[in-house]
Amino acid sequence: MRRAVLLLLLALGGCADPNPPAVELSARFTPPSADWLTAHNALTPAAMKGACAIRLVEVRDARADMRSMGTIGARMIDEPDSVAWMRSGFDTLKRDARISFADGGKAMDLKVEILKAYMLSITEAKTTNIVVRIDYGGAQPEGVYRGTDTGLNWASGSGETQSSFDRAMAQLMASIDEDIVARCARM
Repeated sequence: MRRAVLLLLLALGGCADPNPPAVELSARFTPPSADWLTAHNALTPAAMKGACAIRLVEVRDARADMRSMGTIGARMIDEPDSVAWMRSGFDTLKRDARISFADGGKAMDLKVEILKAYMLSITEAKTTNIVVRIDYGGAQPEGVYRGTDTGLNWASGSGETQSSFDRAMAQLMASIDEDIVARCARM
């Protein structure tokens, strides 16, 4: 009986797809909740006079392979438009009343560069990392920000992969949000 079970398991293992389909991420970031950034609004620095005006001048991906977002299990992770994905993260800053987006006039210009965006999984664990550099222009020093998420790899599925990238992006954008507000308060 044991031998039959062992042979069955070996046979099933041989049926595994050696090239499983890639996980394709959404080009839209989904924040954790509707009030995700607005919870910080009570922390408006006294030095701020109105909302901080920002302008997203440029988003570019500096990675060698702009589509590859790493692997989960044996599956590659693909993001067809990494720039649109990052822009969707910045769009969520509109939820913070301390920040406004300006088309013209005086505003803090942001040039965003994606340095890293990937997931790695080893056996049952996975980690997601996103690293960006922001050039604030003028006399403002640039900033480097990281968002991460770690957890169990349950089934190398699309849903858990997307959720992990969304949690890492949420952490990244919360850090950027707070730094923008602090920079505006010093201006």
